[in-house]
Amino acid sequence: MFKLESFSRQPEQITPGEQVFSRDAVDQAYMDGYGAGQAEAREAQLAELSQAIAMLAASLADDEARRAGLRTEAVALLLPLLSQILDAMAPAGVSHRLEQALAAELARLADRATPLRARISCGPGLTAMVRELLDRHGLDAIEIGPSQSAQVVIALEGGRIELDPDQTASEIAALIAEITQETASWTH
Repeated sequence: MFKLESFSRQPEQITPGEQVFSRDAVDQAYMDGYGAGQAEAREAQLAELSQAIAMLAASLADDEARRAGLRTEAVALLLPLLSQILDAMAPAGVSHRLEQALAAELARLADRATPLRARISCGPGLTAMVRELLDRHGLDAIEIGPSQSAQVVIALEGGRIELDPDQTASEIAALIAEITQETASWTH
């Protein structure tokens, strides 16, 4: 059975015992519901963004570990070649020390690689929330930039190894000169 009600009745026609809401009460209920919906949406956004930042933190850590392994592997692959070149060019007493010094220099050069970086763009209203989440996950090196969009955009910038051939050559030449001068002073 259906009960149909008429909304055309005047308030004075309402029978006692029926519930009547004032315009202020309806407006207040609307504002309460709207505020609760806004709070729920913000919490959902915060949870989603927190999950994305946690995934970003894990990804950056995994990538740095992978890249460190690759750098170590590259240096290890170059060492036998370096050893053979030095054995052919330098006296036996000098070649071992030179090999150690050059291996240390190669490792130092490999460690100069810039890590993978992340940049987050968001609107001014989200900046504080994003900064709080980054601090919570220990990602203080991530830059936050302005955006006109209401979305949060995370961009990764690849790291790279920058070598200055002139500087590297002069550093290696200085190492060789230092070792050969020490060897010359020991033989006299």
